[in-house]
Amino acid sequence: MKRRLTRENAAEAVLLPLAFFLIFVLPVLVGEAPPVLTASGLAGFVAAHMAGLGKRKNDAGPGTVTLEPLSTAHLPGLERLWSDPAVIRYTSIGEPCDAGAAAHRFYRLRSCQTALSGPVIFAVLRDGRFCGVAGCPPVDAEKGTFGLFYQLQRSVWGQGIGKTAARLALDELYRLAPSAVVYADAAAENTASVRILEHLGFARTAVHPGAFQRDGRALDIWEYTLRPDMKEEERL
Repeated sequence: MKRRLTRENAAEAVLLPLAFFLIFVLPVLVGEAPPVLTASGLAGFVAAHMAGLGKRKNDAGPGTVTLEPLSTAHLPGLERLWSDPAVIRYTSIGEPCDAGAAAHRFYRLRSCQTALSGPVIFAVLRDGRFCGVAGCPPVDAEKGTFGLFYQLQRSVWGQGIGKTAARLALDELYRLAPSAVVYADAAAENTASVRILEHLGFARTAVHPGAFQRDGRALDIWEYTLRPDMKEEERL
């Protein structure tokens, strides 16, 4: 596949050879650097450039994000996830979980969906590897109300995986319950989650000042609602 020419690519095509000449070739020509130093520099130059290409590739997108029903096979990943203070910072999980606490939370999550005709809580996989959990557990299944949540490993933050996982979880819910009303909330300072909810079509319906207590701080909670006729364009 041909690489699309962009201003960035064109600048790279000019600047990289020029930098190579100035740093590694010119000093040898004027006798200011021995060839062995230049060879070492060349190796470093190539390695650094390849690392830069790799980073751009890794940052290019979220990879293949899929969901699969939560099972005991995901317990080790859940324990790692819920033991990270940064992951649980804005959640109802008060303390990092050990193996026992993670298992207890896992079984509670699984049990809340047993009365439904299908799963609504899932492991999030990136390219087939566990990276988090997402789902819509019932608030009141008889009334058709559910609550969206998602938690991801820090290693995949900022790559669009949260929005993709949340959207896939909503898709699964609406296949199961097309008329479901979905609630979600976020700490006002958790701008990443606020942005995801609003991109998914949620409307802010309430503000609860100081309702979230953590580390001696009282944070505002923003409450959101999504109804079937408010679904995000890309899911329609």
